[in-house]
Amino acid sequence: MQNWRWLQIAVTSQWGGVLQEISSNGPKPLGFFSKKLSPTQCKYSTYDRELLAAYSAIQHFRHLLEARVFTLYVDHKPLIFAFTQKQEKATPRRLRQLDFISQFTTNIKYLPGKGNVVADTLSRICEIQFLSLSDLELWANLQETDEELRSILEGNAKFSGNLVKVQMPDVARSLYADNSTGINRFYVPLQLRRKIFDELHGLSHPGIRGTKQLMGSKYIWPDMNKDIGVWCRACINCQRSKVHLHTKTPLVQFLLK
Repeated sequence: MQNWRWLQIAVTSQWGGVLQEISSNGPKPLGFFSKKLSPTQCKYSTYDRELLAAYSAIQHFRHLLEARVFTLYVDHKPLIFAFTQKQEKATPRRLRQLDFISQFTTNIKYLPGKGNVVADTLSRICEIQFLSLSDLELWANLQETDEELRSILEGNAKFSGNLVKVQMPDVARSLYADNSTGINRFYVPLQLRRKIFDELHGLSHPGIRGTKQLMGSKYIWPDMNKDIGVWCRACINCQRSKVHLHTKTPLVQFLLK
């Protein structure tokens, strides 16, 4: 008998999803995914954003969902009636997305946000910053002793950003951050770079491009993209779960009579 699968999604300014397999030993996560909404998508109604998240999640996990029985859990209750609405009241985009979803499942159930912890966390990755005052103190102390940062500030090393000191709210500490993109991206000292990568990349293993976008929106350091590429290629979980869409047939010899 096949094990039942659950696909849970949640949406804020980005959407997160987790695919789990329910067996006799309890739920087992099969995959995680998180993606930021575009400025246009952020203007969608709550219903349309939730529907887009469901559509995108099934697209992402389709290789694990095809020919499988699974339930789609959402934290927006009106979406559970998506397949009972009249077609003439739906926009072409909704009809297209519902048609795609129906090829995999029509079993949509409501799960409040407090019971949808993993997907809800993945949808709020951009809100993750400093977990405690001790993290902030450590960050500030390491910035003060970072030789690479000192070389940049003295003009002895090349750096494409514009580093300024940013006063942190509610505490008497300030951190160096780059404001060249219009938002503050904190400079990461050498000792914290791999830790920051492991924490963010380990949430959903989004691949090289996704990890660069995620980390580049919040942090900065010299040769950051190069470091991220090396660490992603060395990630064992990514290599085990990687889906190869293109295969090469090995050369064989044919006997001709």
